[in-house]
Amino acid sequence: MSSKFINTIVILLLAIYTFDFVKYCIYKPNNLDYFDAELLINYSSGFIRRGLLGELFKYVHLYTHIPILYLTKIFSIIAYSSLIIYFIASFYKKRISLFFLLLPSGLFFLLLDNRIRFRDSLLLLLIIIICKIISLKKIETFYKYFFTSIIISLGTLLHEMFFFYTVPFFALYAFLNKIKYTYISLFILPIFTLAFVTFFHGSENSGYIIFEDLKKIIPNGDFSNELPFSLRAINTEAESLIFENFKQMNIGFSRGLMYIIYFFSLIICFSRYKDLNIKVFGITNHTYIQSKDILFYFLIQILATIPLFFVAVDWQRFINFSILSSFIFCIELKPLNYKAITNINLIFNKIISRYFIPKNKGLTILFSTVILVPHLKLGNLDYLYTNSYLLIFNLFSKILYFSFS
Repeated sequence: MSSKFINTIVILLLAIYTFDFVKYCIYKPNNLDYFDAELLINYSSGFIRRGLLGELFKYVHLYTHIPILYLTKIFSIIAYSSLIIYFIASFYKKRISLFFLLLPSGLFFLLLDNRIRFRDSLLLLLIIIICKIISLKKIETFYKYFFTSIIISLGTLLHEMFFFYTVPFFALYAFLNKIKYTYISLFILPIFTLAFVTFFHGSENSGYIIFEDLKKIIPNGDFSNELPFSLRAINTEAESLIFENFKQMNIGFSRGLMYIIYFFSLIICFSRYKDLNIKVFGITNHTYIQSKDILFYFLIQILATIPLFFVAVDWQRFINFSILSSFIFCIELKPLNYKAITNINLIFNKIISRYFIPKNKGLTILFSTVILVPHLKLGNLDYLYTNSYLLIFNLFSKILYFSFS
């Protein structure tokens, strides 16, 4: 693929992302929907998982008198913008190619899937802070891991999934870097925090109590009388939902099958990530993210979060969080120089070359742009799939429609 064609694809995608972001920035929040209700879960019914952020929103609202639905919108914009700025600044500073992150699977998936309104951006920013603490050279190892365990505990209070993206990885990373077990044992604090929030998952009436509390601070007309699903779900105990995604749904497509195809497509891209370190807008790349590193980190994140795939159906969220956190590890942490990690990449490359796609740089680049990303809007149909070309096709279809209608 020529550099001109790649730059054209990237420019069109950025135009789509910019339009969606501006559309979100200018919309007036006037309804307590699924996303706002999830952010506003608080401790009005007693201590409960995910209640910390909602409690902070309440205090800021009572102190500033800013409408609370505007606060959640401001929070989402600031957190997501900070994440975008971090990635662009870090990649530009280190001369790393932004190509893959600018595809629908990358940084802007959160925007396309409306996950900008979840707390994922904040949790990823906490991972960045943890990585920077661990990378500090002028601080004793004990304090590195002490502060890391504090931040992980805080993140677990924000959302319990944060534990699975941090403790397994950072414990393994510390072990492979021959950090003393005494320091690794400091992760006992977030383990206790996870046990605590799991036990206090909420009573049968917690969602209703929180809903009644929110009605006191949300103007009449900005909520319906129906309990938002995110508040209804906070009451429930964990149960296996792994087969829910494999039921036929969404006009006949199995979401579970789409997720599996998506996962293996990402494995192909990451095992050959060296081929995706390409110039965008003429910026020369001086530093490369190694295929062995991004593949290993991604696999560790997926394996560590398997429990999440059993108890929730939004797998696209977990996969994307694994992608972005893996890139953060590649940027911030010292590479792990183990032969086994290199061999894992070689094995995957050998299998892919033999049974799926021959090793060819142009083919790998093309494949990365046609990956079907699940759970995104296809035209006007929600929760299906898309890719780079379908997004661009949809853009031109709308332009033609409005031009001739």
